[in-house]
Amino acid sequence: MFGKSGQIRKGLAVVIGALMLLLFPIAFTSAATPPEPTYGAAVVDGDYGEWDLSNDYFADMYRAANPNHDVLAKLYLRYDCSTQTLYALVLVEPGHPIDVDIAADNHFVKIASGTKLVDGNAYPPDGTLPDLAWIGLSADGTTATGWEASASLAVGTYGDLNVHTDVDDEETSAVANRAIPLVLDCLTAVELASINAHPAADGSVPATGFLAATVFGVVLFGGGLVRLRRRRP
Repeated sequence: MFGKSGQIRKGLAVVIGALMLLLFPIAFTSAATPPEPTYGAAVVDGDYGEWDLSNDYFADMYRAANPNHDVLAKLYLRYDCSTQTLYALVLVEPGHPIDVDIAADNHFVKIASGTKLVDGNAYPPDGTLPDLAWIGLSADGTTATGWEASASLAVGTYGDLNVHTDVDDEETSAVANRAIPLVLDCLTAVELASINAHPAADGSVPATGFLAATVFGVVLFGGGLVRLRRRRP
């Protein structure tokens, strides 16, 4: 059905199409889509100007961790796949100052209902994980309007992320029921398997070669299989 030149052009189109998918992964999104955070880094220095309060928003933090009670603060998350570092930003709602002058370990990020990743004892930040910095710290050092923190956390799926801070003279503000899901999914760059688009004996590319991308990132190429999997930044 296809002449030799037509087969070669078809094969070249397949190769070019595959390269375009690899070089320009248009399906990638940088905004947080809970239970996945935004994929990227932050600087823990008490200035949250680099955070995007729309795209980095992750969860509400309620009085006594009860989702039926008032929202006292909001949680924002980022994750840097290259360093396996989780970044958290907590900002209180107006009129609910954070109690900095109580126990430092009452302001924390936990996993698995007990594995504390970072708390107020990591202040002041020194560039070594874990780190924590107060935001809007009052002149007397007793209240703040928020904090940002960083901690090491491996890629994986976690069923009980707990972020907690004390506000309004030791009132608890925490995520719903002190346990919300967190998924850190850093995909490998590219997996290639069973690519069979080798030229035939006469030098032509098999007429079966074609490209079919699906929502699963699977590409059929020359009767073989290519899995396109993007690595987060």
